[in-house]
Amino acid sequence: MIKNANIFYCKRKVGKTEVSLDFIVNKIMKSNDKLNICYFAPNKVMSIRVKSRLIEKLINKNIISSEKDLLVNNKNLLTLKDGTNIFFKVDTFDIQTAFRGFNFNYIILDEFSFFNQLRLVEIIENMQVMNVDGLLMMSTPDNKDMSYLEQLIKDRSVNFSRKEINSTEFLNLNKLFLSDAIKKILSF
Repeated sequence: MIKNANIFYCKRKVGKTEVSLDFIVNKIMKSNDKLNICYFAPNKVMSIRVKSRLIEKLINKNIISSEKDLLVNNKNLLTLKDGTNIFFKVDTFDIQTAFRGFNFNYIILDEFSFFNQLRLVEIIENMQVMNVDGLLMMSTPDNKDMSYLEQLIKDRSVNFSRKEINSTEFLNLNKLFLSDAIKKILSF
């Protein structure tokens, strides 16, 4: 079951990926427990770039002092000393093996409108067998009809929120991730 789902649509180059990364860092900083977080990207290049940027943010926030502090650092997984796992997946991975044995606290789908539609539905359907605290989805609409996906998530989520926001609002959202005001914007 997906407890909370938030979908954000906004223009290109306003910082959607940075917000995703700030969301991950914020959740790690505020948690006393180990977390399982899964970040989905539409392609391998983006996944690698985002993983590298996340490591920088973890160092900047003193969550780790260097990459040597990571227990696992491979192309698909970062594991912190507290046991927190951050998985990096792309649109083409095998869903059955990707989700097997894990419950994810948070799942982020970055630029989801660029995923294959059938794969995206399969990802959402597979979340139903897990307890997912929060699903964060961000994308540029790119003139694609995503209503099928929104209905699918509404049917499977306890709390659902859809927001179309402009560049200024999105930049303000990004700044709020570092404060308690995020609770007013994201319900999870």
